[in-house]
Amino acid sequence: PPEIQEIVANVPGGIGTPGVWSPNNDHQGPTSSPDHPPLPFPPQPDADPATPRHFQLTQGRPRMKLYTRTGDDGTTGLFSGARVSKDHPRIEAYGTIDELNAVLGLVLSACDPAHTFEKRLHAIVGAIQSRLFDIGADLATPEGAKQQSKIHRIDTADVAESEKWIDEIDSANPPLTTFVMPAGTELAARLHLARTVCRRAERTIISLGSIEPVGEPLMRYVNRLSDLFFAMARRANHERGHADVAWIPKQSGG
Repeated sequence: PPEIQEIVANVPGGIGTPGVWSPNNDHQGPTSSPDHPPLPFPPQPDADPATPRHFQLTQGRPRMKLYTRTGDDGTTGLFSGARVSKDHPRIEAYGTIDELNAVLGLVLSACDPAHTFEKRLHAIVGAIQSRLFDIGADLATPEGAKQQSKIHRIDTADVAESEKWIDEIDSANPPLTTFVMPAGTELAARLHLARTVCRRAERTIISLGSIEPVGEPLMRYVNRLSDLFFAMARRANHERGHADVAWIPKQSGG
């Protein structure tokens, strides 16, 4: 999320080093264990004393403050170290991806783990949430930035995976014969909300791509996601015995 990226951008020592949070860090290290995972933001004893410290030690562990004050001037830090206005197209793009991820949290909360399809949907959406964090890191790291080797940029394998999910989910849907309204069960309605936010995220990424390079697989992936959420919404309805809610156009002259 933008708030976390801003904090990371101001951590002495940068990101992606052992024990330091990065979007693609699995938090494993030589001192980690299931009961004692490595600390995500270790204090930097050799840091410049003038550098703001965003840590408090609690029972021997560093505690990160959520506010840094560095964004009070309306700017935020990218993973490249550069600072840009918070209304920059790059920030708008990964901020909208963050919004989409929050909507997917609503989707997950409506899934019944005792229902076979909804259990499967929960697993897929959970995986997508992690990919959205990868996308946020991708968008926060301009091409050529020194930190780009420490993040995962969406690639053709990710796109292929999303297409497999679409085929899997849509295979049990009845043929589509009309325009479908965003309605039905609560889960379906939340998936339609995710679809519309995803389309908006795609538009912000396209806007960014008109002024700065954006990975082509990333754009394809986000485009696929909106199709996937549409297929999921229809399937969520049909799994609960709720038919598609069809658009009923007004007759001209009626």
